[in-house]
Amino acid sequence: MALTRAEVQATFSAANSAVIDDGQAITSDAITPHANATPLAMLHVQADVTAGAAINATDTVDVFILYTGGDREGSGSDDYDTVEHAVFVCTLNLAAADPARASREVSIQCKGYQIRFVNNSTVSDRQTTVSANLTEQRT
Repeated sequence: MALTRAEVQATFSAANSAVIDDGQAITSDAITPHANATPLAMLHVQADVTAGAAINATDTVDVFILYTGGDREGSGSDDYDTVEHAVFVCTLNLAAADPARASREVSIQCKGYQIRFVNNSTVSDRQTTVSANLTEQRT
């Protein structure tokens, strides 16, 4: 059985990246694992300071993954993990590298998931562009 790798782009209202202001967060559109995807994938994330004063130690972006197993309560739509209980993936330290990039192995053994970015900067008017994609291995 041959294995293949496929790139899956995380989107934000159908765009490949999003800009978040200081102290704000954004969650990607829903992503559905391919039917033949193996249980693990590589998540690749990036954050890039695009506006504001000089970079300082508070310029970090936390990355989380929110999973869904489907419609938990029968309301007719998928129920994702609440942001307070999402799985922490990593912190991108923009004071160390701008843009900051990281790759982590994540489980995609679920019905779907979303990627959440939290801009921790305390710099006024700080804007950070974030993006993510995944590498799925498929049978």
